[in-house]
Amino acid sequence: MRTFHVTTGGRLAVLAGLSLWGCAERPTEPTMARSYAKPSQWSLEATIRSYADAFLAIQQPGGEYDLAPRVQTHLKTEISMAWASTALGDPIYAQSGWADHQWVIGNRMEANGGLNWDGPANPYFFEVHQHWFLIANATLARAARPPFDTHDTCARAWSFLAGENAARLDFYETNLRRHGAFFAFRDVDRRGRFQTQAPFKGSYETGAAIWALALHRNSDWAQRATTGGGRAIDYLPRIVAAALRPPAEKGYWDASTAAWIRAHLWNGNGWQGWQGPDAKYGFHLQEAMLEYLYESGATTGWSETAACSRQLIGRVRANGTIQGLPDGYGSPEYEYGVALSLLALTARAARDRDPVLSADAYAAAGAVAARIVAWFPPGTQEDHAMILLGLARYVAIGRALGNVS
Repeated sequence: MRTFHVTTGGRLAVLAGLSLWGCAERPTEPTMARSYAKPSQWSLEATIRSYADAFLAIQQPGGEYDLAPRVQTHLKTEISMAWASTALGDPIYAQSGWADHQWVIGNRMEANGGLNWDGPANPYFFEVHQHWFLIANATLARAARPPFDTHDTCARAWSFLAGENAARLDFYETNLRRHGAFFAFRDVDRRGRFQTQAPFKGSYETGAAIWALALHRNSDWAQRATTGGGRAIDYLPRIVAAALRPPAEKGYWDASTAAWIRAHLWNGNGWQGWQGPDAKYGFHLQEAMLEYLYESGATTGWSETAACSRQLIGRVRANGTIQGLPDGYGSPEYEYGVALSLLALTARAARDRDPVLSADAYAAAGAVAARIVAWFPPGTQEDHAMILLGLARYVAIGRALGNVS
């Protein structure tokens, strides 16, 4: 990891260990000559089903999964179950995810639209949880097409960020006005104080905003001004443009490493310095950009996103292991699951933009998928939801690309 500090004279890099993003192979030529391992379709589908069935087995009579209390664990599991339904053609998993989603609406969404972190006694509300909620909602709706309407809950989730919170302020516009950065404050507490839970803002969180708004860009609620502020759809290009700026300009794209930085740092009064790339937060921003580019058909951000994917492909070995993973920020399960997602999403997003990159990414994804199947048994933690998501995306996207019968 590298930690950078912005100074009036430029930036000073403080090395805290060797960054793989600084020295890893970043191929500029096609890599199809590499011979990758490949899993059998039977083993993939059997593994996806075993992971999804493990979550079914812990679903309670009220609809909720018996998971850790943090709300993001529920929402990430719902997203993974939706993709499992798509990969296997079995609606039961998305229906299960919808049941948990309804429990979240009934038990974690408060009157102002804010999602409490792990229960009403907790004082913090996070931008990222509002967006994970929107992502889960849209992903489940696509997979299951449920009979109930959640338009109102989506509008409420966004309105919380736009001003219907204890501060009565917009998370984004207020940060821009006070600190010159168009990304949201990380959190607000019940007393209306921003940025009191932790001294950073991760690319993971900025990525969730991009992904959520890309999925909902055509939703009626996103096209209209909400009670708390402006139209959600207008924020999407602004957040993308801000993320693509260099770290010294309060963006997240580090061209020197062809990767997204981990986080901007908060000193109590403003944003000061940043942390270099990692395989958890930065991977999630890459995930979001790939979803955004695919969903919107946009060209802005493609060159950066493609460069990041090529850098990841260059680190995938023939046996499916990935140079530098895990890196200490996440578990092996979490980081390999998200890496597999990135490779599958790259294959989809690059299909019509760069067919060679698409083929390279899908081949590398197959090797990583085979390694995951051999390494990681099913479980019911957030880490296992990330593995389920990666495997399900690989199968579903492979089928859509014509690589799976």
